[in-house]
Amino acid sequence: MRQGHFGSAKVFLDNKEIPYNTITYNHSGRSTASKVIVNIPDPQIQNDKIFGAKLKVFLNLGANDSVPFFRGTVFLMSPTDKNLTITAFDALNFLTGENTTTFNLTDESNFDGMTVTQFLKHYTDTYINVNRTIVGVDLLNETNPVKTLTGLRGENLKPLQIISKTLRYDDEDMDDIRAVRLTVREDANKTNYCFIKEQRKTDSGLKFTLSDGIENYKYTKVRTPNTVVGIVNDNTYVYKHNSLSTDTSSVQIKGNYDYPDAFKKEAIELIKYLENKKEMSIGVNKGYYLSIGNVISLKIKDDVNNIEDKFKIVSKKLSISKTSVKCTLGLDKTAPMITDYL
Repeated sequence: MRQGHFGSAKVFLDNKEIPYNTITYNHSGRSTASKVIVNIPDPQIQNDKIFGAKLKVFLNLGANDSVPFFRGTVFLMSPTDKNLTITAFDALNFLTGENTTTFNLTDESNFDGMTVTQFLKHYTDTYINVNRTIVGVDLLNETNPVKTLTGLRGENLKPLQIISKTLRYDDEDMDDIRAVRLTVREDANKTNYCFIKEQRKTDSGLKFTLSDGIENYKYTKVRTPNTVVGIVNDNTYVYKHNSLSTDTSSVQIKGNYDYPDAFKKEAIELIKYLENKKEMSIGVNKGYYLSIGNVISLKIKDDVNNIEDKFKIVSKKLSISKTSVKCTLGLDKTAPMITDYL
Protein backbone atom coordinates (compact mmCIF):
# COMPACT_ATOMS: atom_id res chain seq x y z
CA MET A 1 0.00 0.00 0.00
CA ARG A 2 1.25 3.45 -0.89
CA GLN A 3 1.12 6.04 1.86
CA GLY A 4 -1.20 8.90 1.02
CA HIS A 5 -2.31 12.13 2.65
CA PHE A 6 -3.60 10.22 5.68
CA GLY A 7 -0.98 7.53 5.27
CA SER A 8 2.21 9.06 6.57
CA ALA A 9 3.50 7.19 9.60
CA LYS A 10 5.03 9.36 12.30
CA VAL A 11 7.65 8.46 14.90
CA PHE A 12 8.16 10.23 18.21
CA LEU A 13 11.10 9.83 20.58
CA ASP A 14 10.24 11.18 24.04
CA ASN A 15 7.36 13.13 22.45
CA LYS A 16 9.59 14.75 19.81
CA GLU A 17 8.95 13.80 16.20
CA ILE A 18 12.01 12.35 14.46
CA PRO A 19 12.74 11.57 10.80
CA TYR A 20 13.05 7.98 9.60
CA ASN A 21 14.09 5.95 6.59
CA THR A 22 12.23 2.77 7.52
CA ILE A 23 10.12 1.35 10.34
CA THR A 24 9.80 -2.38 10.99
CA TYR A 25 7.19 -3.73 13.40
CA ASN A 26 7.33 -7.39 14.43
CA HIS A 27 5.13 -9.39 16.78
CA SER A 28 6.13 -13.05 16.64
CA GLY A 29 3.28 -14.44 18.70
CA ARG A 30 1.43 -14.54 21.99
CA SER A 31 3.51 -14.44 25.17
CA THR A 32 6.14 -12.34 23.41
CA ALA A 33 6.82 -8.63 23.35
CA SER A 34 6.38 -6.82 20.06
CA LYS A 35 9.25 -4.67 18.82
CA VAL A 36 9.85 -1.80 16.45
CA ILE A 37 13.12 -1.09 14.62
CA VAL A 38 13.53 2.44 13.26
CA ASN A 39 16.29 3.45 10.88
CA ILE A 40 16.99 7.17 11.32
CA PRO A 41 18.84 9.20 8.66
CA ASP A 42 20.49 11.51 11.21
CA PRO A 43 23.26 9.76 13.21
CA GLN A 44 23.70 12.93 15.29
CA ILE A 45 20.51 12.05 17.17
CA GLN A 46 22.40 9.40 19.12
CA ASN A 47 23.21 10.12 22.75
CA ASP A 48 23.08 8.34 26.08
CA LYS A 49 19.52 9.51 26.65
CA ILE A 50 18.23 7.34 23.81
CA PHE A 51 18.48 4.22 25.98
CA GLY A 52 15.25 4.06 27.95
CA ALA A 53 13.58 6.72 25.79
CA LYS A 54 9.91 6.29 24.94
CA LEU A 55 9.18 5.53 21.29
CA LYS A 56 5.76 6.01 19.73
CA VAL A 57 4.66 5.09 16.21
CA PHE A 58 1.45 6.35 14.60
CA LEU A 59 0.49 4.50 11.41
CA ASN A 60 -2.10 7.06 10.27
CA LEU A 61 -3.54 4.68 7.67
CA GLY A 62 -6.92 5.94 6.45
CA ALA A 63 -7.04 8.66 9.10
CA ASN A 64 -4.79 10.30 11.64
CA ASP A 65 -4.53 8.01 14.67
CA SER A 66 -5.60 9.37 18.04
CA VAL A 67 -3.53 6.76 19.92
CA PRO A 68 -0.20 5.23 18.89
CA PHE A 69 -0.09 1.93 17.03
CA PHE A 70 3.01 1.10 19.06
CA ARG A 71 4.48 2.49 22.25
CA GLY A 72 7.68 1.08 23.70
CA THR A 73 11.04 1.64 25.34
CA VAL A 74 14.35 1.84 23.45
CA PHE A 75 16.75 -0.92 24.50
CA LEU A 76 19.15 -1.16 21.53
CA MET A 77 21.04 1.38 19.40
CA SER A 78 23.27 0.72 16.36
CA PRO A 79 24.96 3.85 14.89
CA THR A 80 26.91 4.20 11.65
CA ASP A 81 28.47 7.23 10.01
CA LYS A 82 25.34 7.69 7.88
CA ASN A 83 22.38 6.61 10.01
CA LEU A 84 21.19 5.28 13.34
CA THR A 85 19.06 2.21 14.05
CA ILE A 86 17.15 1.94 17.32
CA THR A 87 15.06 -0.96 18.64
CA ALA A 88 12.20 -0.58 21.09
CA PHE A 89 10.07 -3.24 22.81
CA ASP A 90 6.54 -2.88 24.10
CA ALA A 91 5.55 -3.08 27.78
CA LEU A 92 5.49 -6.89 27.82
CA ASN A 93 9.28 -6.68 27.72
CA PHE A 94 9.20 -5.47 31.33
CA LEU A 95 7.91 -8.95 32.15
CA THR A 96 10.32 -11.00 30.07
CA GLY A 97 13.42 -8.93 29.18
CA GLU A 98 17.03 -9.61 30.16
CA ASN A 99 16.90 -7.48 33.32
CA THR A 100 13.52 -8.71 34.52
CA THR A 101 13.26 -9.95 38.10
CA THR A 102 12.93 -13.73 38.33
CA PHE A 103 11.31 -15.90 41.00
CA ASN A 104 12.02 -19.30 42.51
CA LEU A 105 8.65 -20.74 43.42
CA THR A 106 8.87 -23.46 46.06
CA ASP A 107 6.59 -24.97 48.69
CA GLU A 108 8.02 -22.42 51.13
CA SER A 109 8.02 -19.35 48.87
CA ASN A 110 5.25 -18.98 46.29
CA PHE A 111 2.20 -17.05 45.14
CA ASP A 112 -0.38 -19.67 46.16
CA GLY A 113 -3.86 -18.20 46.47
CA MET A 114 -3.08 -15.18 44.30
CA THR A 115 -4.92 -14.80 41.01
CA VAL A 116 -2.90 -14.15 37.90
CA THR A 117 -4.38 -10.62 37.79
CA GLN A 118 -3.41 -9.94 41.39
CA PHE A 119 0.11 -11.18 40.68
CA LEU A 120 0.50 -8.93 37.63
CA LYS A 121 -0.76 -5.88 39.53
CA HIS A 122 1.58 -6.69 42.41
CA TYR A 123 4.55 -7.03 40.07
CA THR A 124 3.69 -3.87 38.12
CA ASP A 125 3.29 -1.77 41.25
CA THR A 126 6.40 -3.18 42.93
CA TYR A 127 8.92 -3.50 40.12
CA ILE A 128 7.76 -1.33 37.17
CA ASN A 129 5.81 1.67 38.47
CA VAL A 130 8.31 2.41 41.22
CA ASN A 131 8.51 6.21 41.07
CA ARG A 132 5.96 6.96 38.36
CA THR A 133 3.30 5.23 36.28
CA ILE A 134 5.00 3.56 33.32
CA VAL A 135 2.37 0.90 32.60
CA GLY A 136 -1.28 1.36 33.46
CA VAL A 137 -3.33 -1.21 35.36
CA ASP A 138 -6.67 0.56 34.95
CA LEU A 139 -7.76 -1.96 32.29
CA LEU A 140 -6.40 -4.96 34.18
CA ASN A 141 -9.23 -7.44 34.54
CA GLU A 142 -9.73 -10.85 36.11
CA THR A 143 -9.64 -13.70 33.62
CA ASN A 144 -12.75 -15.73 32.87
CA PRO A 145 -12.51 -18.31 34.34
CA VAL A 146 -10.37 -16.91 37.17
CA LYS A 147 -6.89 -18.44 37.21
CA THR A 148 -4.72 -18.72 40.32
CA LEU A 149 -1.03 -19.41 40.84
CA THR A 150 -1.73 -22.07 43.45
CA GLY A 151 0.61 -25.01 43.00
CA LEU A 152 2.86 -23.31 40.45
CA ARG A 153 6.51 -24.16 41.08
CA GLY A 154 9.74 -23.56 39.20
CA GLU A 155 13.15 -21.90 39.22
CA ASN A 156 14.21 -18.59 37.68
CA LEU A 157 10.72 -17.86 36.36
CA LYS A 158 10.16 -14.50 34.75
CA PRO A 159 6.78 -12.83 35.31
CA LEU A 160 5.56 -13.50 31.77
CA GLN A 161 6.51 -17.18 32.16
CA ILE A 162 4.48 -17.34 35.37
CA ILE A 163 1.52 -15.70 33.65
CA SER A 164 1.77 -17.89 30.54
CA LYS A 165 2.00 -21.10 32.55
CA THR A 166 -1.10 -20.08 34.50
CA LEU A 167 -3.07 -19.16 31.36
CA ARG A 168 -2.25 -22.21 29.30
CA TYR A 169 -5.78 -23.16 28.45
CA ASP A 170 -9.46 -22.52 29.09
CA ASP A 171 -10.96 -25.71 30.52
CA GLU A 172 -14.54 -24.51 30.43
CA ASP A 173 -15.23 -26.01 27.00
CA MET A 174 -12.99 -28.81 25.80
CA ASP A 175 -14.48 -28.55 22.31
CA ASP A 176 -13.50 -24.88 22.10
CA ILE A 177 -9.93 -24.51 23.36
CA ARG A 178 -9.07 -20.81 23.19
CA ALA A 179 -6.11 -18.96 24.59
CA VAL A 180 -6.55 -16.36 27.32
CA ARG A 181 -3.54 -14.14 26.98
CA LEU A 182 -1.99 -10.99 28.29
CA THR A 183 -1.81 -8.09 25.87
CA VAL A 184 -1.25 -4.33 25.87
CA ARG A 185 -3.75 -1.62 25.02
CA GLU A 186 -2.73 1.94 24.23
CA ASP A 187 -4.51 5.09 25.27
CA ALA A 188 -3.47 8.69 24.65
CA ASN A 189 -1.09 8.76 27.62
CA LYS A 190 0.20 5.29 28.43
CA THR A 191 0.28 1.57 27.75
CA ASN A 192 -2.10 -0.62 29.76
CA TYR A 193 -1.97 -4.32 30.60
CA CYS A 194 -5.13 -6.38 30.13
CA PHE A 195 -6.21 -9.98 29.62
CA ILE A 196 -8.25 -11.03 26.60
CA LYS A 197 -9.72 -14.28 25.31
CA GLU A 198 -8.96 -14.98 21.68
CA GLN A 199 -11.77 -15.25 19.18
CA ARG A 200 -13.40 -18.55 18.28
CA LYS A 201 -12.71 -19.99 14.87
CA THR A 202 -16.47 -19.71 14.28
CA ASP A 203 -16.48 -15.95 14.89
CA SER A 204 -16.88 -13.69 11.88
CA GLY A 205 -13.73 -12.02 10.66
CA LEU A 206 -12.44 -9.60 8.07
CA LYS A 207 -12.56 -11.20 4.62
CA PHE A 208 -9.49 -11.56 2.42
CA THR A 209 -9.39 -12.76 -1.18
CA LEU A 210 -6.86 -12.57 -4.01
CA SER A 211 -8.82 -9.64 -5.40
CA ASP A 212 -9.43 -7.98 -2.05
CA GLY A 213 -6.60 -7.71 0.44
CA ILE A 214 -4.19 -10.54 -0.43
CA GLU A 215 -1.07 -9.65 -2.40
CA ASN A 216 0.75 -12.96 -1.92
CA TYR A 217 0.55 -16.06 0.24
CA LYS A 218 2.41 -19.15 1.43
CA TYR A 219 0.44 -22.24 2.40
CA THR A 220 1.44 -25.52 4.08
CA LYS A 221 -0.77 -28.45 5.10
CA VAL A 222 0.08 -30.16 8.38
CA ARG A 223 -1.29 -33.39 9.82
CA THR A 224 -2.60 -32.97 13.35
CA PRO A 225 -1.97 -35.61 16.05
CA ASN A 226 -5.06 -36.16 18.21
CA THR A 227 -3.45 -38.30 20.92
CA VAL A 228 -0.81 -37.24 23.43
CA VAL A 229 1.29 -39.77 25.31
CA GLY A 230 3.14 -38.96 28.54
CA ILE A 231 4.56 -40.47 31.72
CA VAL A 232 2.87 -39.95 35.09
CA ASN A 233 4.63 -41.52 38.09
CA ASP A 234 6.48 -43.87 35.72
CA ASN A 235 3.22 -45.03 34.14
CA THR A 236 2.16 -44.29 30.58
CA TYR A 237 -0.85 -42.02 30.21
CA VAL A 238 -2.73 -41.27 26.99
CA TYR A 239 -4.84 -38.18 26.35
CA LYS A 240 -7.12 -38.09 23.31
CA HIS A 241 -8.76 -34.83 22.35
CA ASN A 242 -12.42 -35.30 21.44
CA SER A 243 -12.82 -32.47 18.93
CA LEU A 244 -10.24 -33.74 16.45
CA SER A 245 -10.28 -36.49 13.84
CA THR A 246 -11.02 -40.06 14.89
CA ASP A 247 -7.94 -41.17 12.94
CA THR A 248 -5.26 -42.17 15.42
CA SER A 249 -2.03 -40.20 15.40
CA SER A 250 0.02 -39.37 18.47
CA VAL A 251 2.81 -37.23 19.84
CA GLN A 252 4.96 -37.77 22.93
CA ILE A 253 5.50 -35.27 25.75
CA LYS A 254 8.84 -35.53 27.51
CA GLY A 255 9.17 -35.64 31.29
CA ASN A 256 7.66 -37.56 34.19
CA TYR A 257 4.62 -35.88 35.75
CA ASP A 258 3.59 -36.25 39.39
CA TYR A 259 -0.14 -35.93 38.76
CA PRO A 260 -2.46 -36.88 35.87
CA ASP A 261 -4.01 -33.38 35.89
CA ALA A 262 -0.60 -31.79 35.30
CA PHE A 263 -0.03 -34.08 32.30
CA LYS A 264 -3.54 -33.32 31.01
CA LYS A 265 -2.89 -29.58 31.12
CA GLU A 266 0.30 -30.02 29.08
CA ALA A 267 -1.51 -32.34 26.66
CA ILE A 268 -4.28 -29.80 26.09
CA GLU A 269 -1.74 -27.04 25.47
CA LEU A 270 0.08 -29.23 22.97
CA ILE A 271 -3.13 -30.18 21.18
CA LYS A 272 -4.08 -26.50 21.02
CA TYR A 273 -0.77 -25.81 19.33
CA LEU A 274 -1.10 -28.67 16.85
CA GLU A 275 -4.83 -28.35 16.24
CA ASN A 276 -4.37 -26.09 13.23
CA LYS A 277 -4.09 -28.30 10.18
CA LYS A 278 -3.03 -25.43 7.95
CA GLU A 279 -0.17 -22.98 8.28
CA MET A 280 -0.20 -19.87 6.17
CA SER A 281 1.32 -16.44 5.81
CA ILE A 282 -0.24 -13.75 3.66
CA GLY A 283 1.00 -10.43 2.40
CA VAL A 284 -1.92 -8.01 2.67
CA ASN A 285 -2.87 -4.45 1.80
CA LYS A 286 -5.56 -4.07 4.47
CA GLY A 287 -6.13 -5.17 8.06
CA TYR A 288 -3.07 -3.34 9.38
CA TYR A 289 -4.67 -2.80 12.79
CA LEU A 290 -5.71 -6.42 13.34
CA SER A 291 -4.27 -8.05 16.44
CA ILE A 292 -2.77 -11.39 17.38
CA GLY A 293 -5.65 -13.81 18.06
CA ASN A 294 -8.10 -12.14 15.64
CA VAL A 295 -9.92 -14.43 13.22
CA ILE A 296 -9.99 -13.67 9.50
CA SER A 297 -11.82 -15.34 6.61
CA LEU A 298 -9.82 -16.41 3.56
CA LYS A 299 -10.98 -17.34 0.10
CA ILE A 300 -8.18 -18.28 -2.27
CA LYS A 301 -8.85 -19.98 -5.57
CA ASP A 302 -6.10 -20.27 -8.15
CA ASP A 303 -4.38 -22.93 -10.25
CA VAL A 304 -2.77 -24.51 -7.18
CA ASN A 305 -5.13 -24.14 -4.22
CA ASN A 306 -8.81 -23.83 -3.43
CA ILE A 307 -8.96 -22.53 0.15
CA GLU A 308 -12.03 -21.20 1.89
CA ASP A 309 -11.55 -21.23 5.63
CA LYS A 310 -11.06 -19.18 8.78
CA PHE A 311 -7.64 -18.61 10.27
CA LYS A 312 -6.33 -17.07 13.46
CA ILE A 313 -3.62 -14.40 13.32
CA VAL A 314 -0.59 -15.58 15.28
CA SER A 315 2.13 -13.22 14.07
CA LYS A 316 2.35 -9.88 12.34
CA LYS A 317 5.04 -7.86 10.59
CA LEU A 318 4.90 -4.36 9.10
CA SER A 319 7.59 -2.80 6.91
CA ILE A 320 7.11 0.94 6.48
CA SER A 321 8.93 3.49 4.35
CA LYS A 322 8.01 7.02 3.36
CA THR A 323 6.20 5.72 0.30
CA SER A 324 4.78 2.31 1.20
CA VAL A 325 3.51 -0.04 3.88
CA LYS A 326 3.90 -3.82 3.59
CA CYS A 327 2.12 -6.16 6.01
CA THR A 328 2.55 -9.90 6.52
CA LEU A 329 0.21 -11.92 8.72
CA GLY A 330 1.16 -15.34 10.05
CA LEU A 331 -1.86 -17.58 10.46
CA ASP A 332 -2.64 -20.55 12.69
CA LYS A 333 0.86 -21.44 13.79
CA THR A 334 0.59 -20.65 17.49
CA ALA A 335 2.72 -20.79 20.60
CA PRO A 336 6.48 -20.62 20.25
CA MET A 337 6.28 -21.91 23.85
CA ILE A 338 5.74 -25.41 22.44
CA THR A 339 9.45 -26.18 22.75
CA ASP A 340 8.93 -26.09 26.53
CA TYR A 341 6.71 -29.14 26.34
CA LEU A 342 8.29 -31.42 23.72
